[in-house]
Amino acid sequence: MALILRVGPYICGEWNFGGLPPWLLGTPGIQIRTQDSRFMKAVNSWLNVLLPMIEPYLYANDGPIIMVQVENEYGSFGCDHDYIKALYKMFYEILGNKVVYFTTDGERDFELECGITPPNLFGTVDFSPEDDVDDVMRRFRKHQSRGPFVNSELYAGWCDWCG
Repeated sequence: MALILRVGPYICGEWNFGGLPPWLLGTPGIQIRTQDSRFMKAVNSWLNVLLPMIEPYLYANDGPIIMVQVENEYGSFGCDHDYIKALYKMFYEILGNKVVYFTTDGERDFELECGITPPNLFGTVDFSPEDDVDDVMRRFRKHQSRGPFVNSELYAGWCDWCG
């Protein structure tokens, strides 16, 4: 089985504070998901512990991990491509070219424009079965003209629909 790993720093809106550690909120004036040096220092500390632990499990090392997510739905939060590039650099310095790095963004044009940061990151998109797939693909292709069209979060329902 192949594995797509979402390590963050921001994992998803469905988790409390997006999976970021709540102690960050105790830092006066910190700006999360930006190049704020205090935030980036915390991210770097996390990645320097986590990424060496997952490195043996990369597909290139005969493990199951084929892709690693660098950011999640950033296009709905901000539009700083330099921030995304700085995150990518942190990942690359530890894992090198042994894995495919990707981001996930919503299907709206502004989300894709701000979230996809080529050429080193593979963009993916999330949408639901109700969306017009051809329309989503057209918007996606404006921002990533080549490579596969991947829905990395297919919303068949929301988190509270079950049981």
